[in-house]
This record gives sequence, structure tokens and C-alpha cells, in this order.
Amino acid sequence: MFISRETKISDSICLALVLLCGILHLAGPYISPYISENSIIFVCYTVAFFIWIYQIRRRLLQKYVRKYLIGAASLMIFWMAIRTVKYSLLPMHHVGARYIWYLYYFPYIFIPLLMIFALFCVGKGQKEDVDRKWKLLYIPAVVMMLGIMTNDLHFQAFRFPDGLRAWTDSDMIRGPLYYIVTTWIILLFLVAITLAFIHCRVPAIRKRIWVPMLPFAVGFLYVVLYILDSDIFIIHMFRAPEIACVLFAAFMESLIVVHLFPSNDSYGDFWRASSIGAGIMDNDGNLRFSSGKCIPVTAEQVYGAKGSPAVIDRGDTVLGSKKIHGGYCYWVRDISEINSLNSRLADIGDVLADENAMIDAENKMEEKRTRTEQQSRLYDSVAKGVRPQLDKLDNILRNLDEDTDEETFVHSMEYACVLNAYIKRYSNLILISDGAEDILAVELRLALEESLEYGGLCGAQTCVTGSNTGRLPFVAALLMYRLFEEVLETAIPGADGILADLETEDTSMIHIEVSRPGTPLGADVLGEEIAAAGGSFSLEYSEDEAREIVSLSFAKGGPAC
Repeated sequence: MFISRETKISDSICLALVLLCGILHLAGPYISPYISENSIIFVCYTVAFFIWIYQIRRRLLQKYVRKYLIGAASLMIFWMAIRTVKYSLLPMHHVGARYIWYLYYFPYIFIPLLMIFALFCVGKGQKEDVDRKWKLLYIPAVVMMLGIMTNDLHFQAFRFPDGLRAWTDSDMIRGPLYYIVTTWIILLFLVAITLAFIHCRVPAIRKRIWVPMLPFAVGFLYVVLYILDSDIFIIHMFRAPEIACVLFAAFMESLIVVHLFPSNDSYGDFWRASSIGAGIMDNDGNLRFSSGKCIPVTAEQVYGAKGSPAVIDRGDTVLGSKKIHGGYCYWVRDISEINSLNSRLADIGDVLADENAMIDAENKMEEKRTRTEQQSRLYDSVAKGVRPQLDKLDNILRNLDEDTDEETFVHSMEYACVLNAYIKRYSNLILISDGAEDILAVELRLALEESLEYGGLCGAQTCVTGSNTGRLPFVAALLMYRLFEEVLETAIPGADGILADLETEDTSMIHIEVSRPGTPLGADVLGEEIAAAGGSFSLEYSEDEAREIVSLSFAKGGPAC
């Protein structure tokens, strides 16, 4: 439960101001009559609430959570202000004092409502508000407040036995409207507790859910002691409006501390521990934050990379920067391995110019992909799925030398293009899925088309047919593409034609026909994996027609997990 130093200092100041107010209440009989005790207490609470508002604006990431909590804090200041006016500026039985007392119920009714709206924002986007239907709760709140303010006309909230001229807030009879308002407040607080528990699905937060319950426990104890008319010192230290405001603020602050409301208190440590190479520099060129993976850079380099990325560190690092409020953010990428690869490929000669252009384009695409964090399980899946093709590609490149004849070199490069297309497209299917159970069917079709496009370099006529709208189960898509690659690699060189028919409307199926395949496909290819996924596989080979027909289908419900 990380709390930044600035937050600890601010919370300590607020706590000290609250305790000071309690001490002033206890010392009231001993304070000079020329000193306004209530005015000093109002100033202390106002300073504390303004500090809390500053903390909310500084720490909270969600726009509407900030809006609702700042609104609640403003109502607290309003509550303290009218309370001070009532006790310091108006006589006890004055009509203005009575209406100010009625105004107590404005924050009393609306503060819990704003708290509920803030909790409804948990789990939403940073600029996403609560659903509009919940805003209908303003209607009963306004109706109840109007009922309180017009009490002198109907006396359904309070009745004064001695009449309005001799009214007091201690000698009165509560009416049905008062109990409706009290029930409203209790229900909102119960909903707040329920929402807090519902949203604590993250184990790290659930372990600390007891922290927000402490203010509720203190509030419940205070209510019990107040009802029992106890003479304990805490009743004399804090009046009911003060304890309500303080405990509400403590409850919402505890939700921020346990990170139910996302906050930026720990961004500094997170930044320094990050695996990316980045940093933040102020307008004077002073480094403010830097991750452990970031290399040292100068202010001039950061300024120069603002318009377009700049190459530094003898060409092995790309530096980019962007102007932000108060300074610049910058990031670096290590491209030493890419430079080394380009250097080795350049040695092959002019014959591989087209291949080098393709690899360079893929390298640039890979550079863009590296800007986002990818989970390790995706890379593991990619490596496992394309390992055979990577080994074949590596073997082809190793066997090429200056003595290789041109025909062998061309055939090797054609086969390498087929392998390379599969490696790229298989990796792309895994990355775009990002853990989802299905993908767009058109993505698999594009993969088939690109593989067949390079397969056509080997002399075969190729074609992809079928209706491919909607989505396709991810497991089915991978198995279809892997089976297709097995057929393609065994069919070339030698095949006259290759047809792939992909259907994704009512069922998930791929149908492949090969005319004169170089090598027939083995009957046990991917057998265990297809059976485990619940697929249906068939293989036919006609020696007379030299035609191979391969089919793989899954039921409409998708493959088994």
C-alpha cells in the first residue's frame, strides 16, 4: 500500500487541523470571549478541505471521480460556512438561523449521492461518466431538499412545540420527512459499502478492504454514543456535521489509498522500475524521472528529437521526444540488433535487393510494435509456433555461399519467402488476438493470400475463395493456418496449382486442393492437436489424377479449449 511522501505530508496536515478543531471545542469555555472559536474552527476545516481538493486534483486519474469528490468537498466547506454563520452571526431563535439549519440537509443529502456516483465510475475509462439513468437519483434528492426548506409551511420534517418564535434545533419533534431523509442517507451508505466490496476484485486490493471500513466503524461508534447521550470526550470534541464531513473524506481517501480509485501516487517508482527506456525532463533541461533501461541523453538531443526521431549512440539507438506540460518526455529504442542484421543482409549483394527491402519494411513494422508492451506469453506462443520454419530458414541462409549456383539460389530464396510469410502472418495472428477467444475471419484469409502469393513464386497457380465475414475461433484459425502451411511446404516446389477455400459463415472450415504436389501430405499431420480441439480432418490423394484434397472443419460452437 504505497503512499507518496507528498500525500503523507498533506494527510498529516489535514489530520492535525482536525485535531486542533477538536481541542478548540474542548477548550471553548477557557477561550477569551473576544476570540471567535467557531470562526477559527471554520478556517481550519476549510484549509483542510482545500488541501484535500488539491490532493484529489493532483492524484486522481479519472475526470468524473475528481469532479464528484471535489463537489462533495465543496459541499463540506459550504456546510462548515453556514454552520459558522448560524452560531457566530445570528441569534439563537432568529428565522435566518432556522433556514440555515434547514440548509444543513443540502450537503447531508447530496454528499452521499456524489460519493455513490464516484464509486459508479470505478472500472470506467478516465473520461467516462456514470450511466445517465443513475442521474435520476437527483430527482428524489431535490424533492427531499425542497421539502426540508419548506418545512415552515407543512411541518412534515420538524415541529416545534414552543412555536416558530421560540424554536431550537434541540427541542423539536421529528416528522415523517426527516425519517425519509435519514433512510435515504442510510441506504446510500449501504450501497457505497456494497460497491466498494464489489469492485475489490483485485486480490491486492481485497486484502486491504478493511481500511475503508475503519471510518464507517468510527462513525457507527459516534452515532451510538450520540444516541446514548454519552458524556465521552469525543462527543464534545467533534460536532455531528464535523464528524460526518471528516469521516466521509476519510472513507474516500482510504479508497484512494488502497487504489480502488486509480491514482498516480506511485508513478515515480513505477517509472524507475519500468522495462522501457524513457524519461521526463523539465523546461530547464533537468532530468526529473528516468527508467532503469534508459541511457543518458543531453537536453540538446531531446530538443532535437522533438520534431522527428533522432539516431544517437553511434547509430545504435533511436531517440524520440514530445513536448508536455512543464517539459519534455523522451524515449529510446535499442536498434543495434536491427543494424547488425541489416549489415549482414547487405553483404549478400544486389541480387537480394528486393529481399532486403522487404526485411527492412518488416524491421520498421517491428520497431513500431516494440513501442507497446507485449506480454511474455504471446512471445512464447509465437516462438513455439514458428520454430520449425525458423530452423528451416536458418538452414537455408547458412547453406548459401559464393559457390552456390544461381538456380539453386533462386529456389532457396523462393522457399525462404514462403517460410518468412508464414512466420510473419502466424505471429500477427497471435499478436492481434491478445488473449481473445476469436479473431476476424478476414485476418486468416489475408494470411492465406499472402502465403499463396509467395507460393506462386515457385511456379504454382494459387487462389483463395470463400465467404469470410464475421469472427473465427482463435484456436480454429491457428490450426487451419498451420495445416495450410504443412500442405504448402510439402507441395512446393513441383505443384501446378493450389486452391484454398475458407468458409466461416455457418461452420469453421478450410478446404485445400493441390494439383501435382511435390510431396504428398502425411496422414498424421497435427493429428493429436486437431483431435484435442474437436476438429474433423480428412485427407484424400488420387495417384491417377495426382491430386491431393485436405479438409479441416470445426462445429459451429467452435473448437474445444
